[in-house]
Amino acid sequence: AGVLRNHAVPYIQGRWTLFLDCDDSMEPSAWVGATKAAEAYAGVDLAFVKYERLVEDGRGVWRGEHMFASDMHAWQRVVESTSFAGARMAALQLINYPWTRLVRTEFLLKHYVHFGLNAVHNDVLFHWLSLAHARGVLSLDEVGVRHRYHHASTQLTRRESMRTVTVFDDLRLVHRRLCATADWKVVKPLFGIFSRNLLAWIASKFAVHKEWRAKSAALARCVQEDDCLACVEVDAGSQRERRAYPRTRS
Repeated sequence: AGVLRNHAVPYIQGRWTLFLDCDDSMEPSAWVGATKAAEAYAGVDLAFVKYERLVEDGRGVWRGEHMFASDMHAWQRVVESTSFAGARMAALQLINYPWTRLVRTEFLLKHYVHFGLNAVHNDVLFHWLSLAHARGVLSLDEVGVRHRYHHASTQLTRRESMRTVTVFDDLRLVHRRLCATADWKVVKPLFGIFSRNLLAWIASKFAVHKEWRAKSAALARCVQEDDCLACVEVDAGSQRERRAYPRTRS
């Protein structure tokens, strides 16, 4: 999905862009409200809405559930923020779902906010780049999307395979891009927590090997020591095609 989205970005014509997955359903009124709110304030680049989960029990029965608990806490901080800067810092602590935010298309192109090239976790890069460069962030306390959370391992992010190791590619790239931003010192603790939590979640789901733990430790050292150039190199365990990012329109 990340590669296809990157190739589609130069052709976007609208003022605002929303990326959805095939297992998402929209609540149009919430997105209309988010768009109007964003247009009303100068300098807004991102507008967030809440999500709900539709959870399948393995027998084809779906039930609605709230946001994950960690997101509920982070979301409360987002909506209670009294400044764009406060909302941005709070939003950094949300799970890296791309379909919870409306992005100003001009901003998307100007700062080359894009997705990773890997099959899984490619939205990690998008999450951090969009918030690292955003001038203004606001929120609409309404449900804008319902995400289907499938049973067992039917979704890529829940399958055990060597693809999960490629998450280091995106974390390493995010780290190097963040190091170049003016407020790296401010977001550094949040990125460290995010990286540890994501890797711990993966390790809790899959039987990770010794190499994985070594790479996790190396990445943690890079973040802690601000070693952006010598950050851990990643070998995904297989030969993968390296596609060049598409050039954006002028």
